[in-house]
Amino acid sequence: MDLAGSIVVMEKFLTKFDFIDRIIAERSSTKGLTQDSRDFLMISRCLVTVVGEDYIQGLIQQKQYD
Repeated sequence: MDLAGSIVVMEKFLTKFDFIDRIIAERSSTKGLTQDSRDFLMISRCLVTVVGEDYIQGLIQQKQYD
């Protein structure tokens, strides 16, 4: 993936990260996930393999205090 593609992926992740509660609710509903939510979950899985689950948990906790 080139630099421009990487920036777009991370921008998409950070934008959707602000709506993580909605994505979790959407995932538990009987309706299907939107394409953006599926992309977010895929990016999250990839990030967890790179930086670890603790890092993502830290981001979620930090978001609660912002």
